[in-house]
Amino acid sequence: YKGFVVDFQFKSAEIYINQDKLQVIAQVNYVNTLLDEKKNYNTAQKNVLNKKTLRISYTNENGKMKVNKMESIILTDQTGDYGILDSTKPSEGTTTDSSTKPTTTPSTSN
Repeated sequence: YKGFVVDFQFKSAEIYINQDKLQVIAQVNYVNTLLDEKKNYNTAQKNVLNKKTLRISYTNENGKMKVNKMESIILTDQTGDYGILDSTKPSEGTTTDSSTKPTTTPSTSN
């Protein structure tokens, strides 16, 4: 995008924590404003919805959780379709298995 991206505002997030692997998957929804010219809100695109999915690795140092790596990721389902964490609508021709849905409880498998 050529222009200015301003006025970021958090809307919501789906957060999943894996305490065994010290990792978090977070899908964050936010809005912002796109300006063609600096400080010109007359032609601005306002409240542009954005979605970002992050994998965050952290360490546990004496009971304090410290982020040591953040990376953008793209989620896909088993068919290769792009997905969202809270998807309840299965892709055409597929079925939803409740055992594959993400949960907010930590994984017990290694």
